[in-house]
Amino acid sequence: QLIHYADSLQSVTENALEDFAVPGFYDDPIAHRANSLALQRDAFAAYCSALAWQLSGEDKYGRKACYFLDAWALKNQKYSEHDGVLVMVYSGSALLIGAELMFDSSLWPEENKEAFRNWLIRVYQPAANEIRVHKNNWADWGRFGSLLAASILDDKEEAAENVRLIKSDLFDKISIDGHMPHEVVRGDNGIWYTYFALAPMTAACWVAYNYTGEDLFVLEKEGTSSKKALDYLLYYTEDPEEWPWHSHPNEG
Repeated sequence: QLIHYADSLQSVTENALEDFAVPGFYDDPIAHRANSLALQRDAFAAYCSALAWQLSGEDKYGRKACYFLDAWALKNQKYSEHDGVLVMVYSGSALLIGAELMFDSSLWPEENKEAFRNWLIRVYQPAANEIRVHKNNWADWGRFGSLLAASILDDKEEAAENVRLIKSDLFDKISIDGHMPHEVVRGDNGIWYTYFALAPMTAACWVAYNYTGEDLFVLEKEGTSSKKALDYLLYYTEDPEEWPWHSHPNEG
């Protein structure tokens, strides 16, 4: 399936924007989705192509991954509007993973790799660091994105700060029974927002483990842990009719 999708991307052109402007979802959902697609399509294409190159060894996939990575590194200068910073971080994370898969390749010229690092320092890392201090899922995405950037840039100081932030409020984000108080209150989307917070939270712990060697998955306090939150999410994803926070939660 991966190779089939990577083949379909060979004729696809990039959508990089100088200003990645994304209005708030609840203000203008149509424009939010439409503007987000430029980065989401290209980031997934870069990741998919880079992974196809790693697994197949065929240079055409690696070259296509570099094509998308270069487009954003060379064209994108900023993000703007209410959700620009958040969507830059969570959708752009796939660009960074794709870049990590390509950094050891001679298919990607050194000057282009340096341009990507400069884009990270100039645009992506500031976006991630801006939101990593929020109280809800914005912070979780910010820490994940910032850890990915730190791993690529070999920035141990930034990695350590993200690990500190994860430790600082993990047990405020997760209650003793496993529910996430900042996410379950989001009306009929409470289950989805719980997922939307746990996805980057657990991903950040994995990046931290691989880059620093520290295992944040084992953190536990009076029975509260990320494992407890994942169990809670799994239970209500399978049995949404029992969700205690809304009578008719959205499923899926």
